[in-house]
Amino acid sequence: MKYNNKKRVLKFLLWICVMACITGVPWGFIPLQKVYSYIGFNGTPSYMTQFLFTQQSLFFSFFSLYFLLLKKDVEKYKEILSIGTCLIAFMGCFMYVLKCRTGLIYWSSIYEPFIWLFIGSSMFLLNLSIKTKRVNKKLLFPTTVLFRIFSILLVLNLCNIFYPKEIWNLLFRMPYDSASSLDKYIFGLVSCFCAFSSVIIYYLSNRISNFVYMAKLVAIFFFIFFAYSLVSFNPNKLYTPVGIIYIAINIFITFSSSYSLFKWK
Repeated sequence: MKYNNKKRVLKFLLWICVMACITGVPWGFIPLQKVYSYIGFNGTPSYMTQFLFTQQSLFFSFFSLYFLLLKKDVEKYKEILSIGTCLIAFMGCFMYVLKCRTGLIYWSSIYEPFIWLFIGSSMFLLNLSIKTKRVNKKLLFPTTVLFRIFSILLVLNLCNIFYPKEIWNLLFRMPYDSASSLDKYIFGLVSCFCAFSSVIIYYLSNRISNFVYMAKLVAIFFFIFFAYSLVSFNPNKLYTPVGIIYIAINIFITFSSSYSLFKWK
């Protein structure tokens, strides 16, 4: 396949990712009974379900902008694409494992993991032949330090994946055993999104001046994500004190990062 054709196919697959993520945005903002009916899931939505669906929808909105930005210049973002496509393929595998672990069964959960595995693997292989625009490491203080701290906070979400019950009970007032399989599935999915994002954020921390728009997108999104998670739901009803402290620290770090990025010229 010619070089330009590979670029077109890669951009087409990125465009598919954009559209797929956009379709997931409204799910957290429509009545949950309609969502349950659509996916064929039997159960009663809880306050926690609404919270988790909203978090998932916010992430889908972020990913749609993220893929759109990558699509604009695949040569500039080649290294980020290499990381991102690996994570997409791994996410497909993880979704299958998560489905089996939580016992979640609905129509899209059957094929969705394999689709993301195929798309991620295909984009990774295509990206190998893309030419690289050399990007030198350039630290930008204090944003570099803030991004690295934030990447550490996000990578802690791996604990949610390996010890879901213990971390859930540490963060939330609703007992893990009372949660539905859908709640547990989305909790694992959002935790994986956060943990994977930590890799991209750490990469950006060394190259912020080269990827200013990407860095701003990341900082603003996560500030909105954590602020909305705290303000739009009753924190005393939803979180334990540990959960509130964790959210508050993330809000402070992401706000400080956003402020330093927009102040920098």
